[in-house]
Order: sequence, then C-alpha cells, then structure tokens
Amino acid sequence: MTKRQSATEPMEDVSFDNSQDAKKQKQVHETSVKATQENDAYEIESDFLKKSIFEVYYMEVHGRAEDTRFLLEYVGANYRNRSAVNWPKGKSETMFGYLPQLIHTKPDGSKFELAECKSMSKYLAVLFGLWGSTIEEEATLDMLFDSITDNMTDIMINEAWDKPDMHELTAFERVMDKAKPVLQGLERFLVKNGSNGYFLGHKTTLPDLALFSWLEYFFLEYTALAEKHFSEESSSLYSGIFKVYQRLNQNPRLRAYIDGGRWKHKSCSHFLSMNTTAFFAKDPEKLHKFYTETLGLNCVLDVQPATGHRYIEYEFPHSETRFTVDYLGENCPVDYQKSTPADSIVLNVRNVFDVHAMLAKKGVEFTFGPKDEGWGCIGEFADPEGNQIMIMSPSTGNGPSA
Repeated sequence: MTKRQSATEPMEDVSFDNSQDAKKQKQVHETSVKATQENDAYEIESDFLKKSIFEVYYMEVHGRAEDTRFLLEYVGANYRNRSAVNWPKGKSETMFGYLPQLIHTKPDGSKFELAECKSMSKYLAVLFGLWGSTIEEEATLDMLFDSITDNMTDIMINEAWDKPDMHELTAFERVMDKAKPVLQGLERFLVKNGSNGYFLGHKTTLPDLALFSWLEYFFLEYTALAEKHFSEESSSLYSGIFKVYQRLNQNPRLRAYIDGGRWKHKSCSHFLSMNTTAFFAKDPEKLHKFYTETLGLNCVLDVQPATGHRYIEYEFPHSETRFTVDYLGENCPVDYQKSTPADSIVLNVRNVFDVHAMLAKKGVEFTFGPKDEGWGCIGEFADPEGNQIMIMSPSTGNGPSA
C-alpha cells in the first residue's frame, strides 16, 4: 500500500535482540486464548494475554504492517509501534534483512520474535482466537487471508503503484477490473455465510481484518469510485464485502486508531512518557478503589514487601505510564503518615473537557478548570487524600493567548 506521512517525530534505529528460546509450542497458544466476542466487542480475559506486550517494528506507513496493527487494535492488546528512520542501516539487525517484525514479550519476560507480515498476523490470530476451530476452518481462513493479501498486493503493484497515475481514479478502475475474480470469490464465501459481514459464523477472524484493511485504504485513496463499487445496495456486486467494511469501520477501537492518527496514536518514540511517581497512602483501600473504579486505571502490581507494608502500582490503559501508591503501615518509623500530600502529578489526556465531564458524573470535584489557557487546556482535581492531579490536552485555539 502507499506510504502515508505520520505526525510522529523521526527516531533513531532500533535494536533487534533475537530471542534464543526455541521451545514454543501450539499448546501455549491454546491455553492462552481466553476472550469473549459479543456484538463485535472483543474483551481479553486471559492474564497471559493481558500481561503480554507486543511491539510492531515497521516504518511509519500503512504498508505491510497494517493488518497486524488492526488486529492488535481490535483485540485491545498492549502494543507499541517501533520504527527505524536510518534504514537500511539497521537491516543487519533484523531476522532476514527487512521489516516488518514482531516481538511478543510474555509475562515471564521471555520474548518471541517473528518476521514476515503474514506469519505475524497469523500468529496473533491464533493467539487471540481470531482463527478457526477445526482443520477445515483453519485451511479455509488461511486460503482467504492469503488470497486477500497476496492477490490484492500483486494487482495493486502491477495496476496502480508502478504506474504514473497511481493516485488517479483511472488506476483504481484498472485495479477493480483485474481484481474482479478475486473479489467475486470473496463475495461468494460471504454470501455462503449469510452476507452478515463475517467470513466465519458471527466471529471476527483474520481475513475480515485483512479485507477491511484494503477497503479502508480504497475508501481513503479513491473515495468516489470506492463508494461506487462497494455499497449495501442489492444491485452492488460486492454488497457482502461492503458489510465487512461497514461493520469494522464502526468498531470503536479501530475508529479511535484511525481517527487518532494511527502511528501517532501508538507512539513510535523510544521514550514514551513518565514511568512512575509515588503517593504515600494513609488508606490504601480507599485510594485503590478511587484509581481503579473512578479513574479506570489498571492495577498491575499489588504486593506486601513486609508486614504492614503495601505497594500498589497502577498503569494507564494502552500506555506504559505508571505510578505508585505506597502504604508503609500504621507503625512505620518514618513519619510519612503525617506528611503533607504530594504537590501534584500531571497527566496527558486527549481532551480535558471530556475528562472533566466524565469525572464530574462520578462525583469528582475539580479544584481548577477545566480551562483553555491558550497554550493548552488544563484542569486539576484531588484524590481522596488530597494529592493534586493535573490533566492537560492541546489548546482548542480559543484560549486567552491564542
């Protein structure tokens, strides 16, 4: 697919440290797939998957990694994009001299590395249960995914990307003409499944996401003709295909990824954000309830290093930013329990006003704002023990110094 410019800043080459662990068996995948798909809302239930971290190494473009990114977005996995701008300098550090590449860091710290875009996507599809349950289903989905990926790529290269008019509607007409046998074959499978927007039952599988990836590109690059060829009208040759696009295009996670800036949404920077800061707690249970239930943060660590001591670590969803609540006990020799609250921590949010509205409904009172100061939007509130929390988002352009 054609390259797109990302809003992220350039970054240096990344290091690829090949894993030496060769004892990877399918049983690991089968025991880790614990998730639910209901009304197209995928929720991870397995601790193994919740605590896994995925890194997609590729350029800041759509290209050959978008199927993998869409899959990770759809399931709500904890993942990051990694990019090397000094390419091809880093070729020798990859598995076969090119990208994309995937690294799966498991909860025990072990890493599994994989190259080849189709292998990456299939591995994740099996891992997250977006695959078949019988040998016939697996073979069929494998065939559909290969057809969508290989045939459409070859056709796009020959009929559009290698032509001087690659961005013109004439190029897309050639693509549609050449791709007719492939698209008709896909349409037959979708009709056989009831034209319900799925290739298999009522379950999202990898071919659904691969097809959506192409259609999303077509509607973005060749809008007018894509709307002509793909619609829900009964007269359309590809109404079943359009239903796949229509369904996934409305998926909240995929929409947030697309509308949020794609690679900017999943930062490509080495240095992501603050990792941790700490509050000393007087009532750890009260704070724990506030941070998990009111703010919706993830508790990633809750331990008792010593009698009466409790150490709790929280992480922001889909982020590597953490902070700590530390309770040293009633008889702690250090007088932390009588200390004043920490001054504040500052958190980046997408929209200060939206966060204010959400928290206000939960009874959180703001001590300042929300307000657009011109240089940025800010607001401030306190947790149950008086620790000040400031939130910030970009200015709307309507502030006093704008």
